[in-house]
Amino acid sequence: MYEALQQIDTLEQEAISKYDDKQYAKAATLYKRLIHYAEIKKDYVNIIRYVIMLITCYLEAKDYKMACRQVELYDYLFAHNVTSSQKKQYTLLKATLHIKTGEYQRAELYFQQLLQMSLDEDECWEIIQYGTQYMSLLHRMGQDDKALSIATLIEGYLEGQENRQVEQRAKFYVSYVAVLLKLNFAEQAQYYLTKANTLLATLPISKYHMYAQYYDICVCFALHAQTDFFARFEQVLQQLYAVLELDDYVWLLEDCIMRYEQAACYKEMAQLQKHYITLLTDPAYVTMKAQVKETVKKLHLSEAQKLAHYDSLTGVYNRYYLEKQAENTILMSRITDENCSCAVFDIDHFKKINDSFGHLAGDQAIQMLAQRVAQQIKGAPVLFARYGGDEFVLILSMPVAQAEDFIMSLYEELHETPFQLQGMELALTCSMGLVHNEHVQANSFQELFRRADEALYFAKQNGRNQLYIDQ
Repeated sequence: MYEALQQIDTLEQEAISKYDDKQYAKAATLYKRLIHYAEIKKDYVNIIRYVIMLITCYLEAKDYKMACRQVELYDYLFAHNVTSSQKKQYTLLKATLHIKTGEYQRAELYFQQLLQMSLDEDECWEIIQYGTQYMSLLHRMGQDDKALSIATLIEGYLEGQENRQVEQRAKFYVSYVAVLLKLNFAEQAQYYLTKANTLLATLPISKYHMYAQYYDICVCFALHAQTDFFARFEQVLQQLYAVLELDDYVWLLEDCIMRYEQAACYKEMAQLQKHYITLLTDPAYVTMKAQVKETVKKLHLSEAQKLAHYDSLTGVYNRYYLEKQAENTILMSRITDENCSCAVFDIDHFKKINDSFGHLAGDQAIQMLAQRVAQQIKGAPVLFARYGGDEFVLILSMPVAQAEDFIMSLYEELHETPFQLQGMELALTCSMGLVHNEHVQANSFQELFRRADEALYFAKQNGRNQLYIDQ
């Protein structure tokens, strides 16, 4: 056992080393092996950690097709069994993947989620980080008025933070300058560019220094402060071509062409357009765009699959996915001669909630119950789904005694803490039925579910608010 753990630790250190050396493809191969070992041990904590690193490797390697494939394979893991930090990491990876594939509107949804999560937790530097990235995306989408409102929000969180997170503040100011220039606020852009340059002077050279140089020329161009614009534009564009990804560089060229056109510099604009057209017809660029197009199709398919697998009200798995996965679980339990259990539960007197508070309140009660159960089963080998109405199902891959302890603990948790509904404390109670396949030897999910549903019926017949175990 010790040797196996030592081997995994060595493998992880090697993966980290390859990643640090920018050997992303090799690091990805090692993380796939680590995921495999963690899956054997049902070590969900490390599976999630390794999956995040695996997707990161593929994004760094610009292998968006493989990054998309990992999202398809492991998206289900991040529905519930993750910490807030892991949820944000994964959401940022998906946002980045959508940006790389040109799916800006989808990326915007993920950045909205990230910003909302950070605001809910009042995480100052996360608000600044995600807000800056969101603002840059909105700028690229041409939604600069909206980007300006995000910038105003971020500025509020930057107050009193003058000596902290220099790099993050510099990135914000550079991005803010781009938005202000697009809105023709050249003097304000000049003010924030000065602040950005002051911070950048203390940092190692990066693409943001060159962005700042580019926007410095743009500010001077807008204010007519100098005359050697075109030579300076040409120089900084050459520098940016060496460090930017091709898509980002093409977008910057479009921005520069737009500025020339606004200033009626048609001769210089024509020269830049020739360079722009040459890039667009370059075989490497054409191939890259074709690969991106294929990845976008995959992402759309992944989103469609997600809609097919998850319940729209609660976010947990739906009946369709439950039935499909439960059949596989039962089959594997028979092959390995290991137990799997099925628990069915619903809310006692649910109709009274609808009648007393309305159907929206009933929906809220279902959502709160699902969220609490999802929190309690994090990291456990349990499949949780909404079967329909207020009825939920759990499939537990564990020994009989462990399954009973697990369900009893869950049952007690649901009853100990009241739910908050429309500003009132509501003591929801549930009835539960539990059956073990080790005892009933069901050949299908429907057969196992029927026995668990009968156990739920007995719990209700005996007065509700209790757990009945089919022996």
